[in-house]
Amino acid sequence: MSVLFLFVDNTTGRILGVYLGLVFLVLGVYYTANPFVKNERIYLELRTEVDVLLDTTRELHYAAIRGDFEAFDSIEKRVPGQVDALIAAARKSGSKGGPQDETSEP
Repeated sequence: MSVLFLFVDNTTGRILGVYLGLVFLVLGVYYTANPFVKNERIYLELRTEVDVLLDTTRELHYAAIRGDFEAFDSIEKRVPGQVDALIAAARKSGSKGGPQDETSEP
């Protein structure tokens, strides 16, 4: 039995104590697992080019939903250049000998 339940008589205070305990548990699990679950971006230039290509894919999808077939031509003209930029970024990232994260200098 927790000390909180001995000294707090009202139900609201006990519920707040339980929520506070759960917050401490969640924070403890988060900070314990944080070294193992990292969210670092590697190959930043390559990821940027992939994001551009995904945006173009979304644009193509929305044009298809709208039935705007004229937009297909402009998108079709942009895609080869984006693929070339994607391949160039991959070659550039691979030539550095390993992943680059946000703290690394190019």
